[in-house]
Amino acid sequence: MSYDALFTYAEPAAVAILMALIVVPVIIYLFTGWSVRRSEIVGAMSAEGASLYFRQFYPALMPDGDVLGAFAKHYRRRYGRLHYVLPLLLLGSIALFLLVLTIHTLFHWLLGTTGSHDLPSLAIGAIAGAYMWVVADVLLRCRQRQLAPVDLYWAGLRFVVAVPLGFAFAGVLKDEAAVGLAFLLGAFPTNTLLTIARRIGNRKLGLSEGGEEARTELEQIQGITQGLAERFRDEGVSTVLQLAYADPVDLTIRTSFSFNYVIDCVSQALAWIYLEKDLATMRRLSLRGAQEINTLIVELDEGEDAHKATAQATIERVAALLNIDRVAVQRLLREIAFDPYTEFIVNVWNAVDDSEEPDEPEKDAEEHEAPGRRRDARRHRDRDPGHRAAPHPDQERLRQHR
Repeated sequence: MSYDALFTYAEPAAVAILMALIVVPVIIYLFTGWSVRRSEIVGAMSAEGASLYFRQFYPALMPDGDVLGAFAKHYRRRYGRLHYVLPLLLLGSIALFLLVLTIHTLFHWLLGTTGSHDLPSLAIGAIAGAYMWVVADVLLRCRQRQLAPVDLYWAGLRFVVAVPLGFAFAGVLKDEAAVGLAFLLGAFPTNTLLTIARRIGNRKLGLSEGGEEARTELEQIQGITQGLAERFRDEGVSTVLQLAYADPVDLTIRTSFSFNYVIDCVSQALAWIYLEKDLATMRRLSLRGAQEINTLIVELDEGEDAHKATAQATIERVAALLNIDRVAVQRLLREIAFDPYTEFIVNVWNAVDDSEEPDEPEKDAEEHEAPGRRRDARRHRDRDPGHRAAPHPDQERLRQHR
């Protein structure tokens, strides 16, 4: 077999292998990682939690019958596997077109020939850099179970802008460094490249960059670093208020964060909008978010005498630390504890606890409860339909008001 014939078969084989590195991990994710993500969210919902979810975020879709079944259908309709088909086909089409041209050109270089459809070396470097970034990003997201449909659109955009950006950046450097630069640009995220291109354009045109103000409000939440805050901002959540009242299921899918992590961030945000920087002080008293504040108020209202005394002492300590009247502090904490969004967060968190801990008689659970462990009072109240029929007066008043 001649070298020409060998290369004739080698070209499509090389393209197929390179395409497989992009497509196969996505397909595997859809049958493994996606199912795990679905179980993490759908499995965390109790019937009441699903009902609260519809009431807070989709009241028009409130079902009359099976609430859990309706929530599962809602999740599949909004975030099902079908949402990956179009972006994957688009990414595959763009990648296939560019890889065919690239491999064709590279094989001509190896044979020492030229063709009318060969790409310039700068374009080859830019496409190779974009391919490196896309494959690395897809593999990492699939491994971390954090792949969303929009990530595939971003990957397609990365291929589309690779060559134009490669020529644009090469225009400001010497020719001998152009190809290497075009390839090394693959190490930068797409947003970073677009930011650099915008700054270079502003500088060349003599325009003001209008320096962006530092946006650090989200970083006041424990566990949100600058990088994580940027991912929230990419999804339109740039303030703590937006985070507090965002749909946690939708935010989990769009940011690709863990559902428990998003729930915890929302819990802290619900407390932060009332307390702001004072929330950091209250963490010393184990009150780091709306969930913990809800537990404190439930203990104060429904706990045993010892727990009521502890809760009352905690409120008095909070009043002293914040230099606020005790009655005002208690009202403030009740506003947080009985916010409808707090109710949803607490219900979901308790449902997760129920799924992870073996069932135990209530009497035994109270006798063996370890000091410092979060009490099960709210969980027991949720399980008692008679108790649920008579909600706390403050809770009912706040529901009507909101």
